[in-house]
Amino acid sequence: MRKLLKYWFISALSLLAVAQISNVFHFSNGYFTLVEVAFFLTVFEYFLKPLVKLLLLPINVITLGGLRWLIDVLALFLAGAIIPSFQIKTFLFPGIQSNGLIIPNYSFHGFWSYVVAAFSLNLLIGLFRWLF
Repeated sequence: MRKLLKYWFISALSLLAVAQISNVFHFSNGYFTLVEVAFFLTVFEYFLKPLVKLLLLPINVITLGGLRWLIDVLALFLAGAIIPSFQIKTFLFPGIQSNGLIIPNYSFHGFWSYVVAAFSLNLLIGLFRWLF
């Protein structure tokens, strides 16, 4: 039980951090929606993700673990479909210019917005798990 609460807290903190940094997540009811999405992601992580990983094991082996992020994209998509006050918006990358290095701005729409959101969310969840 303590492990579930810890993961729920880390998920909520990571969702809040990604929402503040990139504005890719939209919570219509504020923190209540954030708590709902964190609860859904925790349930998905501990109960549904092992089953999906087991079912897709041959594909995961062939892609050398690249399917992991697609499973997390599926979790975000299901969260958006089940929780009506949660949306994933277009991810806007502002671009970078530094010492002759120029990376232009770009916007990710649809599926790629989910992929970028899942990647950034998993990056922060991994960081917070390491810290706590």
